[in-house]
Amino acid sequence: MTEAQIEQCTREIHALHLFFQDWLSGAADNTTDRFAEFEAVSGPGFSHIAPDGTLRPRQALHHWLRGAHGAAQGVGLRIWIDNAHGRIVGDGLILMTYEEWQEAAGRTTARLSSALFAADPKARHGVVWLHVQETWLPDRTAT
Repeated sequence: MTEAQIEQCTREIHALHLFFQDWLSGAADNTTDRFAEFEAVSGPGFSHIAPDGTLRPRQALHHWLRGAHGAAQGVGLRIWIDNAHGRIVGDGLILMTYEEWQEAAGRTTARLSSALFAADPKARHGVVWLHVQETWLPDRTAT
């Protein structure tokens, strides 16, 4: 494990959130191939805990997201990442924290996320997502 793998995770975080922005806004084509970009980077056993405490295992999240294509169409959805930091926590495991900001319909929200990644040389940025937990951040201005 190297600092280069933390950079790989940072690139993956940005890339996946751009996918989310495009998918939810409807800018991305609603095709199996396009959605496969998300499926390919969510590792086996992946789970997601939303800011409201909802736990979605890999298949449930895939099902929900596939059905959410274009759900934010026409609201000016913009998603960006700030303050990504990582640390190596084990053989092939990287823990990242980052702020995810979303702007839609004139409202901005933010969440603090922790994500666990595993090294995978076959993945687009050399890592796959294993787990994400998000917590709402109080109203504040983006940095």
